[in-house]
Amino acid sequence: MTALSFYEYTTQVQQKFIESISLYRTFTKDKDKKEKKIMKILNNLSFDKLKDFLTSELKNNPPLRNHFTIYFSGKSSKGKSLNRYKKEINLSYREISDLDGYIEYGTEVDFSYIRDLANRYTDAGNFLEAATIYQALSEVIAENMEGVDDSDGYYGDEFCLAIEDFVNCINEAELGHIKKKKYIDYFFSKYIENDPDYFRENYDGALSEICLSKDDLEYWKKQLKPYLPKNLPDSEQWNEYYQAKELLLTQLYLLDSLNHEKEFYELVKKYWHQEEEFCLSYIERLEKD
Repeated sequence: MTALSFYEYTTQVQQKFIESISLYRTFTKDKDKKEKKIMKILNNLSFDKLKDFLTSELKNNPPLRNHFTIYFSGKSSKGKSLNRYKKEINLSYREISDLDGYIEYGTEVDFSYIRDLANRYTDAGNFLEAATIYQALSEVIAENMEGVDDSDGYYGDEFCLAIEDFVNCINEAELGHIKKKKYIDYFFSKYIENDPDYFRENYDGALSEICLSKDDLEYWKKQLKPYLPKNLPDSEQWNEYYQAKELLLTQLYLLDSLNHEKEFYELVKKYWHQEEEFCLSYIERLEKD
């Protein structure tokens, strides 16, 4: 490229940039004018006229009708199952994947629409429907991890956020122990399933967040009991050692939370010489006592 053509090129780029800025400002002004105009109309509109307009529009616009119903009642005009939500989210994956069904680095599924739907339910106080949506989202992300290049951590972060929102919805619903048991069962089964293993910590964290009462903790402890190892394997058997250690540390956490001092100290004394985390738990408990 010659000096002159380069100059011409940069001049054209600058001109395009200026035009873009001007266009953006015009668009913004037009948008503000339209919003002001709408607000003026609404302020001068009678209740009956507004009602007639909404009745007509809702009758002929099913998506708007569904949005309206969710927003004001917290219920969808057409309820969806967990599998229906998952099917819809999976479609978003297929829309951007290559011919082999793989999603390359930098290509991201946009989950904003499903989060917006969940937000409508939470705003209306229907936390359990929103929880179902976040459950579907977390499951779809986990099930598709092998089909994406997650080098930038986008899908891992989205999974963590989905679990966090799932947990928040359960807690916002203020369920009693009996109704909460199914969610404890769910997160515990995912924790034991350990697939993919790098999300196990999220399920463990979810359990600690929703198990707030003594009954919750006792139930979690009961679920854990059949999986507890009799001994901690040699550390050279790393996978077996790590899995056993995590289960035993979870048991230690539950014993501590339930204030089962005798069982707590017995477990610590059995394994403190093999794993330093038991030593740390022992010290923390002594400081607490």
